[in-house]
Amino acid sequence: MNITRERVDSLLKGYRKERPTLTVLLEQELSKEMPSRSTAETLDKELSLYSALVESVMKLNSHDRPVVLFHYFSEEHISISDTAAHFDIDPSTVCRILARAKKSLALIMNRNEGT
Repeated sequence: MNITRERVDSLLKGYRKERPTLTVLLEQELSKEMPSRSTAETLDKELSLYSALVESVMKLNSHDRPVVLFHYFSEEHISISDTAAHFDIDPSTVCRILARAKKSLALIMNRNEGT
């Protein structure tokens, strides 16, 4: 599967809410007397993408990683302007960092998928 920047964007935006929901759904499916193999595999595959995303974020350069972690991995939604204020940088710089990070994450995830 080729991970696109759009898919990375979707994973980053969904990390806070979708990932916990998928975990619960997978646990519910596996606790059934006769779990659906295809449903469990689909949920597990999606969860593995989130794991790969986290591993890939940790491989970002030291300039981009803190901004990505703060913006997407905080417990609550953080706006671009709040991220900019936190790092004392311009909002347009935050946007450039996030765009560059998404491109890098897609490359990292695709490279790691082949190994």
